[in-house]
Amino acid sequence: MNKLWFSAACGALALTACAPQDDGRSGDVATSAVDHSAETANSASDSASLSPGAPPPATTRSGAHHPPVISRTAAPNVAFSHDYSFTLPADRISGVQEQHSRLCADLGVAQCEITGVDYRQSRDGGVRAQMSFLIAPSVATMFGTSALAAVEAADGTLADGAISSENVKQAVDSAAQEISARNRDIARLEQQARNQRAGSPERVRTAQEIAQLRALNEASRQTQSDARAKLARTPVHFTYQSAVSWFGNNATSGNGAAGYASSSFNAMLSLVALLAPWVLLVGLIIWVVRKFTAPRKTGATQPPAA
Repeated sequence: MNKLWFSAACGALALTACAPQDDGRSGDVATSAVDHSAETANSASDSASLSPGAPPPATTRSGAHHPPVISRTAAPNVAFSHDYSFTLPADRISGVQEQHSRLCADLGVAQCEITGVDYRQSRDGGVRAQMSFLIAPSVATMFGTSALAAVEAADGTLADGAISSENVKQAVDSAAQEISARNRDIARLEQQARNQRAGSPERVRTAQEIAQLRALNEASRQTQSDARAKLARTPVHFTYQSAVSWFGNNATSGNGAAGYASSSFNAMLSLVALLAPWVLLVGLIIWVVRKFTAPRKTGATQPPAA
């Protein structure tokens, strides 16, 4: 029994010694990881094509299926929007955002425009970021596929992806009908105003009604303009979330994909080192209680005399 507890104590001390220590080199690791992210993302962008005629791969490296490529000739009045959520190591997110901005710049401002950038890092090292784009519909799907390739090159994955649509023809046609009906009312009121005495209360009221109808027409024309703008540009939104290891801490890249396992293993060692002394203490208490409360063995009894 004593040998058993001695062996357990030695094992606990060894685990405590193996627990991760802060040796001041974490900054160097993060810097090298970002450099590696930029290199791999650049190589991914070179191989990814944004040509409208080039079909995307059936699946990405992580197994995620590519979104459908919808022909504009088949859906001329449908406006699309794309939303992607990526999960990747915290120290790779800024580098991937930079790569996505370069993908947009390569398309040119006529086909791609960045409309929003956000990057937030919490005290525990977690990172959440966003980017928004307005992209020519003919290359929007290819842009999303190439962006995902850059994420995967940085050891990230697609957490969620969605494409939504809106048929804007109904809004345009409805606004046109409203404008036509109001124009008829305006023509009728203008004819009525000609028969009214200048400066009379009736003439003033008629003029106010005409002004109100014309203001409503301007609002309807703005609705038409907004609907046509949706057809001209496709909004694409990216959300970046830092990966979380098995024990809930934010994983960093380390040496590629091994960073996840390394971070989780270090967390496991820390947990064992924290609990081992308490386990030993409880075990020691149990051993002491059993030692001093167990019945003591007595010598062999003598047989009764005949």
